[in-house]
Amino acid sequence: MTTASPVDGNALKLPTRVLRKLTVRPVRAMEVGYWYPIRKRATHLPPLSPAASPEDGIMLILTTPRSYLDAIWSGWSHLWYASGSFHLVIACDGPPPAELVELARRVLPGSEVIDATTYSRGHKSILPRRLAESHPLMTKLELILAMQKIAPILYSDSDVLMLGTPHEIRSHLASNPDRGFHLRGEARCEDPWLARRATELGFDFDPHLNSGLMWIPQNGFDPALAVELLHGWREEQLTHFTEQNTFGVLVAHAQGVSLPEDRYVANAQRMFYFEPDVDYDAIACRHFVNLIRNLMYSRGLPRIWRQAQLAASARGTPVRSADV
Repeated sequence: MTTASPVDGNALKLPTRVLRKLTVRPVRAMEVGYWYPIRKRATHLPPLSPAASPEDGIMLILTTPRSYLDAIWSGWSHLWYASGSFHLVIACDGPPPAELVELARRVLPGSEVIDATTYSRGHKSILPRRLAESHPLMTKLELILAMQKIAPILYSDSDVLMLGTPHEIRSHLASNPDRGFHLRGEARCEDPWLARRATELGFDFDPHLNSGLMWIPQNGFDPALAVELLHGWREEQLTHFTEQNTFGVLVAHAQGVSLPEDRYVANAQRMFYFEPDVDYDAIACRHFVNLIRNLMYSRGLPRIWRQAQLAASARGTPVRSADV
């Protein structure tokens, strides 16, 4: 029996390290910059109908005019795996494109498409005016604080896909619907100004909270607390995490709980091509955060498409499989 020397092993690894160093940037640029044609298959998803009224709750998905196709995929995945008992509202951060309105009518009949800002301002946004008008990431907070007055909300970003049966969510909603839940991410996200402000007011929050998927019981968030927390904000204090940390304080105040991280994933795993990806057969949901949005299209959507083909086949109406 012979044993290879450490020198031999390192020599064998050297070409791999060099290859990765030479290829990681161009491959990353290609994966991120490519427009994945499967996104357009949203136009051929078989119809799924949400509840006609918000009596039992609202499934709220926030999107942008550019990512409206993602919202259709996200909404379809939620309705397929989770529950059709929610009324679906797709809120667009900007004027909704006519294509989104028409596609939602055909693929998610009974859903609503709204302009998020118009809705929030029409319901008398309580956030400080300077903050609401100057911070580019306050739409979600404004929208949820306004809409929670009507019904409980299952909120989802448009880059969140349900990829398996969410047993934990079903169990929670059946046994403890008056308590919120949320994702917990891998990354620590903290707004220094808001963290200091929360400490001054005696509040704590989890900087790992990910607001991509949340359950908010009716009137579950305290609007007055949000106003107090954000009082004194100025443009020079702008960060990407102000809104996220505000949700963190509101969730902690409402005693919300996090979903199991091994089943409800919010991380950047497989950001680089040589890294292992998550086991999609083992998870229920993934938030395809910005760093790995390309994986939503290359790994997530094909799985949803297979479910769509099964649904259509069961109805005797096969869907088109060609990219359009």
